[in-house]
Amino acid sequence: MAIWAAFWPIAWVLPRHNLFDLVNALTVAVAIGVLVAYAPAVRRSLMRNDLSGSHYLVLGIACTWAATSVRHVWNWAWRYMDKPDAMIDNPIVAFLIWVMFTGGALHLTARDAIDGHIPSRNWVWLGVVVAVALACAMLVALLLEPGLRMEAVP
Repeated sequence: MAIWAAFWPIAWVLPRHNLFDLVNALTVAVAIGVLVAYAPAVRRSLMRNDLSGSHYLVLGIACTWAATSVRHVWNWAWRYMDKPDAMIDNPIVAFLIWVMFTGGALHLTARDAIDGHIPSRNWVWLGVVVAVALACAMLVALLLEPGLRMEAVP
């Protein structure tokens, strides 16, 4: 799409730190807009005991965009505080990523959102996504975490 192609001239012209300021600002602004627009539907969804697919979808949108906006603000602060390791390797960051994961899971499991049921491919896709994520996490842990590496036994 043209909007994605428009990124590259901007990236070429702006200094790197200004580029990240711009994309963080745009993302936070859009996130706030999404959250404000969906706030009434989120409120209605949270008040119900019997959630339908549209409620799951709305809650998934809210989870994803709320976590995305907070994570971008966190990254902004991290950059301006000279990138302290403690801010990146922080449980708060892991929690924000977890909230994004749950938002995506809510999207995939939004029953009744498509023709009155959850498409069976969505359940399969969710299972594949979780399996790939677990495999990637184990691989990264084994390759990058020295304490977890298996040593060859003679």
